[in-house]
Amino acid sequence: MAFAQVDICNLALQLLGEETIGSIEEKPRGEVCAVFYDHTVEEVLRLHDWNCARARAELAPLVETPAMEWEYYYQLPVGCLAIRAVQDAGGSAGYAWEREGSRIATNAAEIFLVYTTTPLVFDSTLRSAIAARLAWYMAYKLTQSRAVQKDALTQFGIIMAGAEGADAAEGLRDIQMDGVSADKSWSHRS
Repeated sequence: MAFAQVDICNLALQLLGEETIGSIEEKPRGEVCAVFYDHTVEEVLRLHDWNCARARAELAPLVETPAMEWEYYYQLPVGCLAIRAVQDAGGSAGYAWEREGSRIATNAAEIFLVYTTTPLVFDSTLRSAIAARLAWYMAYKLTQSRAVQKDALTQFGIIMAGAEGADAAEGLRDIQMDGVSADKSWSHRS
């Protein structure tokens, strides 16, 4: 089932006890939602390494090099919201690196990036987390109540904890079989 911006806004409005909207242009609730929506989506995507928003890329070094400290620059992929891992070809992390604007600076001559991007489809836990955070942003503007706003923040924390747990349960990095460790190639999250 595809969910649109208005659907997530309606989840947020319901968390606040507000009437739902048919369109994001509806005054005042739809307009308030529109003000906070894009920021909230990006913020929530950056807060957790969501499975549905994970992407991978092999990066090539740029011709330009850092002035000092690092040997290489790599351009981040378009749409990269958060870097989750910088790895070698075998998937091992361990390179020293830092983000400098839209680039990665490192001494590694070859890197593979695991990062967060905006997915085409949000899974149910991500939708719930976005709606709860959106409810917090909209709470005071719509209700004029700091108590409702505080409750919305508490609800966001509860929803995020559950969402992170459910998301983390969808994959195994390392497993033990008869006392022998199997590497991550046994998992769909390699």
